Formats: sequence, C-alpha cells, structure tokens
Amino acid sequence: MGLALQNMGYEAPFILEASVLPINLKVGISNRCLPDKSEQGKPCSYKLILAADLNYSILDSIWAVGAGVEYWVHPVLAIRAGYKYNSAINNTLGALAGLTCGVGFKIGILGIDYALVPYGDLGYTHRISLIAKF
Repeated sequence: MGLALQNMGYEAPFILEASVLPINLKVGISNRCLPDKSEQGKPCSYKLILAADLNYSILDSIWAVGAGVEYWVHPVLAIRAGYKYNSAINNTLGALAGLTCGVGFKIGILGIDYALVPYGDLGYTHRISLIAKF
C-alpha cells in the first residue's frame, strides 16, 4: 500500500509565465497471489500480482482510477493487462481508451517491458522499457 502527495511547492517558471503545478493525491495497493514453489534456500516468488490505484488532481478536480494484473507464465515471461479510467480523458475518447496490455521479459537483473495503450482516434501508443535491477 502506498500514499503520496505530489507537487507541493512553488510555481514552475516557463519562459515569460509561471505555471501552477497540479497537486496530486495518489493511493495505491497491490497483492501478490499464487506463490510459486521455491527451491530450498531461495526466496519464494509469486506468479500473480493484482494492483489498483487512485490519482486525484486537487486543483483540477480530475480523478483517475486504475487496476491491473500481472501473471508470470514462466520465470522469464510475464503477461499484463489493465484498465485506467481518467475523468478528463475517457469521457471524450470512449471507455476502451483505458485498456492496456503488455508483456515483460526478465533474465537475471535485466528486463524489457512492452505495453500497448490505445488512445482513441489517435491510434495506439507502444511503450518499451529497458530495466536493470541492482
């Protein structure tokens, strides 16, 4: 479980004007399910992770709710799906704009993630992340 209050502070300068930073309240929770059998002496990993979060922009009164699932089909391969509803965006782009899906690969400390995110009439966004965990 996590809680964050973001962008507390001064205005952000931008060329000739200053812009007020959006103050955000974020709350999130996740749960690991389906423990994978661990070998003796090694920590147990989990095959299924469920997560949900809430983001509220205090100045704009815009809120977003998200939920997702990650399932490790193999120790090096994960599949992911999620949905995010944003009160400012989904109302104009339609309900399907919040759907996401993706895959992740992990070998040792290195990983790569791919996500496909539809964005209404603008088409799809492809997101790729390279990861090194130390």
